[in-house]
Amino acid sequence: MLRTAARYNWKQLKRFPLGANGVIELVDWDSNVLWSFDYCQLGVYCLHHDVAAMPNGNILAIVFDQMTYAEAAALGWAGTITKSGSLYSERIIEVKPDLVSGGASIVWQWDSRDHFIQDRNPDLGGYGDVAANPGKIDVNFAAIPMEAISGQLFHFNAIDYSAELDQILISSAVNSEVWVIDHAISREQARGPAGDLLYRYGNPAVYRAGGKDEQTLFWQHDAHWTGKRGEIQLFNNGAKRGRDGRANPGELFLGLLDGAYSDVLRLQLPIVADGRYDFAKPAEITWHYNSDAGENLYSPFMSSARTLPNGNVLMIQSYNNRVVEVTDQGEKVEDYQLPEAGHLFRIYKIPREHPGLAGRELLP
Repeated sequence: MLRTAARYNWKQLKRFPLGANGVIELVDWDSNVLWSFDYCQLGVYCLHHDVAAMPNGNILAIVFDQMTYAEAAALGWAGTITKSGSLYSERIIEVKPDLVSGGASIVWQWDSRDHFIQDRNPDLGGYGDVAANPGKIDVNFAAIPMEAISGQLFHFNAIDYSAELDQILISSAVNSEVWVIDHAISREQARGPAGDLLYRYGNPAVYRAGGKDEQTLFWQHDAHWTGKRGEIQLFNNGAKRGRDGRANPGELFLGLLDGAYSDVLRLQLPIVADGRYDFAKPAEITWHYNSDAGENLYSPFMSSARTLPNGNVLMIQSYNNRVVEVTDQGEKVEDYQLPEAGHLFRIYKIPREHPGLAGRELLP
């Protein structure tokens, strides 16, 4: 089993925003650690949130990078800063495990800072027209007050890999967007224009291609490829979605806001023949659940929704660990309240014939 872990305790990891962990592990059935990768230096960088296994045995992971105000300002940041005096950008690293002697090597990397754009100061790097460069990342967008999100510019909370496209899907909660980046390029190429976003969806106001009325995603989680070419699925938390369905920046994690609700969306991205995307076209919603807010589904944070082999969708409402399973037609077949304390991010159904259960005594 691939899992995240931590060698620091929670109070030490509070130096980073919520979600920092720092360790990736492979463990066997009896919880023996077969391999471990530690990538966390307090006050500098730390693994956080999600990981994704690749067919070649490598692992994609998300990294917080801590920046001082001076470092951020040199990149075009023109906003305020948190009481801690820090801001956080994001990196994606590809880790190649050494399962024989232990350890690992970073064989590929993508850094958000290489793709910043700003239109506040022509004397600083990355100066340009935000609206004319949709593949660039506006360093000054963050509409939510920095204190509310612990200085995070983007808050990546999910990552997934498409082997068919050789592309990476990222979820940015602060932007309320999903991003697609190219993996079929070298580490050096990833620092240049080839590493710009191939596609983005969820909140066109972020890159000045639309207004609040066109926002679709709200602090989404668990964005992942479904296996169908160019199709993704996610849990759309709706944490910043108000009574009229538009964002209310700053009103985050405050419980059930007026009109806030969560929905599950399956999206067909506008992919073209060469594996690229049409930036001018929004993704097509091909399946949804609770988009009319009729099933009282809501979780302002975490949560996931995965399609099962029979076509049903299994989701967990992390706010109170409520598990819901629905058919492809939206008929509810399971609604169960887990008794455990805490908040669970993902939930899976494992068939009894799964090879990981071979030879194990199972309950009836």
